Amino acid sequence: AKFHFIGTAELFDESMVLLAQRLSVPLSHVLYLSSKNSSSGGIDDKKVQYVKHSSLDDEPVAVRDYVQGEKFRTDNLLDYITWYRATAEVQDRIRAPEVIHAMDHYRIMRNEVYEKCHDRTKGGKCYWNDNGCGFECIDRFVRKNTKRKVGQFKNKFTSKPHGSLHQPRFM
Repeated sequence: AKFHFIGTAELFDESMVLLAQRLSVPLSHVLYLSSKNSSSGGIDDKKVQYVKHSSLDDEPVAVRDYVQGEKFRTDNLLDYITWYRATAEVQDRIRAPEVIHAMDHYRIMRNEVYEKCHDRTKGGKCYWNDNGCGFECIDRFVRKNTKRKVGQFKNKFTSKPHGSLHQPRFM
């Protein structure tokens, strides 16, 4: 399979900004609220407690030896290659001035959305089951803030012919 873009969990926000760029959509279309974070010790919609994953140091010696051994690396070589290449691509692309500018705007939006909507991920309306919870709050936030003055955070990537990127356009 050939992919035009692969984001990474470690650089998730950066990946979302690059996805918006790739799709030529406003940054507001890739806003999200984190959910199902097992390290937070939350409870899902079925009242099941999330289980925090143990650190590798807390795993049995046999598990640590396998994960740190050559067989694990060999068995997962293609995954490692894909991850390293995707990470390098994201890191390279986020150095562009227009992406740095968009990242600043995206972080402002994400922080504001979190402040206004983080409590809406529990018990609220979701796209499906406990996926996409808080979308109504995010949508309201975006609608309310589309009236802000140009340059305060509403930017949209637009592509020139042949997919080359130019300065983000404000909507």
